[in-house]
Amino acid sequence: MRFLYYKSTISKSFIFIFCAILSVTSLNANVLQGSIKDAQGKEVPFASILIKKTKIGTTANSKGVYSLNIAPGDYVIVCQSISYKTIEKKVKIKEEQTTLDFVLNEQQYELTEVVVSNKAEDPAYEIIRNTIKKRGEHLREYNNFKCQVYLKGLIQLNDYPKRFMGDTVDFQDGDTNKAKILFLSETFADYSVSDKQKKVEVKSTKVSGRSNGFGLGNPNIISFYENSISIGEALNPRGYVSPISDNALFFYKYKYMGSFYENGLEVTRIKVTPRRKQEPLFSGFINIIEGQWRLYSTQLNITKDQQLQLIDSISYEQIYMPIGAQWVIKQQVNYLSGSFFKFKFNG
Repeated sequence: MRFLYYKSTISKSFIFIFCAILSVTSLNANVLQGSIKDAQGKEVPFASILIKKTKIGTTANSKGVYSLNIAPGDYVIVCQSISYKTIEKKVKIKEEQTTLDFVLNEQQYELTEVVVSNKAEDPAYEIIRNTIKKRGEHLREYNNFKCQVYLKGLIQLNDYPKRFMGDTVDFQDGDTNKAKILFLSETFADYSVSDKQKKVEVKSTKVSGRSNGFGLGNPNIISFYENSISIGEALNPRGYVSPISDNALFFYKYKYMGSFYENGLEVTRIKVTPRRKQEPLFSGFINIIEGQWRLYSTQLNITKDQQLQLIDSISYEQIYMPIGAQWVIKQQVNYLSGSFFKFKFNG
């Protein structure tokens, strides 16, 4: 797993515009903490927590637990996770520790009555065409930007054989649980892009173990407004075709899955499927804002069928948010899984 949460500065003239940042520490700050679960009581990992009308936020951990340093006062806390309805709650901070839990309900999608005959096309295609037309405009918003990035990378072993190449597999840690942490890192960095030139300035980092080339220690902010998406030389040197690239209609099939309303916006959910196997393509879902024809969130996956190397699968979940008239990536979460001689791992 890898996620980022950052504040962004975007404009053609490099004027600073601030987005959400990880918890800001204050000497007088108290702690707001809590859990995030779904309606069945299951933990919702890596949900986004944001103080409304501020630049302060954080991300829940893999167990759906969050903690945020916050000064005393009255606030509205926004909790958001892909595939769930966004929730806002009021809270008064006056104690050293305040608990605020969230229960998220699954997003309900309204299906417009559409009759699709053999000759008629799915309405998703018109939405994709409109989004492709606006792709260049939205991409220019990302040509020059700066952001402060918080990265957390985790790779853990889920299962392994009792013996390997004639030797007993023993981690000598006294723990019989087969879940072992192989790599863990936390990094705060300044990340900037100018004319597509990327620069990373690490402010602080803590690393345990080795990532073995997965690139978890460096920010890799994916922009699906690019025609070709680079996920890293080790995983695929060619890059992947974006589902909204100029030529995307030659590579993908699309299906309208319904729409929902959030914050006064109509958002359409579209299923993305590769037309052919063994090509560098994504599969999954993208949510697009009607009228603006921009991305609202993404859930896109890659497997070995799509020329992925070293690992079995990787997914990219993104949530976007508005800063004035522009939208920036509020949160990106990556999941990966793989195996090697019966050693199974994920992250």
